[in-house]
Amino acid sequence: MKPSHSVDIQSSWYRKLHDLMPYRIREVLLVSSPYDAFTLEQDGRLTERLFARYSELNLSSAPRITHASSGSKAMEIMARRRFDLVITMVRLEDMDVYAFGREIKKQFPNMPVVLLAFTEAELVGVSEQNDTNPLDRVFLWTGDTRILLSIIKQIEDTRNAPYDTSKGGVRVILVVEDSIRRYSIFLSQLYE
Repeated sequence: MKPSHSVDIQSSWYRKLHDLMPYRIREVLLVSSPYDAFTLEQDGRLTERLFARYSELNLSSAPRITHASSGSKAMEIMARRRFDLVITMVRLEDMDVYAFGREIKKQFPNMPVVLLAFTEAELVGVSEQNDTNPLDRVFLWTGDTRILLSIIKQIEDTRNAPYDTSKGGVRVILVVEDSIRRYSIFLSQLYE
């Protein structure tokens, strides 16, 4: 006899709940100069800090981060391995960040490409890009590793929202903010 409190896995609400968030980021390619990578990892390995953030929030399986030191090296790695997200820094040794983004979109049209800048000076001209901008989002490094969680969750939520809201009745918080600095700070707090 089944206990009365057991969940019937065939029930529609359970199936709907189980099917939510079909798009998940498991592999992240970080493209930056060795100096920028060193700056990001000053307080410890990014993967370990991201795993700690996921654990603190009881989220399942934190993504793995792979580093490439140049745009061409990133393209070589992407030819061999599947990634769910590319995070790039402004200073790439062998190409302009927009040329790099366009190359990714040419070869992998659905790949999300996010720019992570260290300073607001690096963002000059970013908002002036037109519809051919290959960058999906732009964030500002605030010295807090929670920004990585924010980037990942924001990309996942953007992809999953249409399905999750229509099939599972998930509610949405709409955030309207055009300051890269401001949303880089408060999205970290919102996701926690």
